[in-house]
Amino acid sequence: MTNAIGRLRAADGCYVCELGDGAAILDTRADKYFTLNAVGRFIWEQLAQPATQDEIIAKTVGAFDVSEERCRQDVDRLLESLRLQSLVEPA
Repeated sequence: MTNAIGRLRAADGCYVCELGDGAAILDTRADKYFTLNAVGRFIWEQLAQPATQDEIIAKTVGAFDVSEERCRQDVDRLLESLRLQSLVEPA
């Protein structure tokens, strides 16, 4: 579903800071923050530059001990969640 959008990037107005192994994203537009675990943080870092879902999956599989199928499910779920919160946008 998210892959059909093409290239994604982190939305303007979102700032990230380290939080242990994970990260916290501050959305200054909505005055909300969101937390990510270590894998979520890695995926978020990939969105600093426009990237496709397939590019993010390939990098995540290379960085973590996870199957491509499981990674695809998890990345799709995270990107959809970020999209619903307007934290990512088409590049």
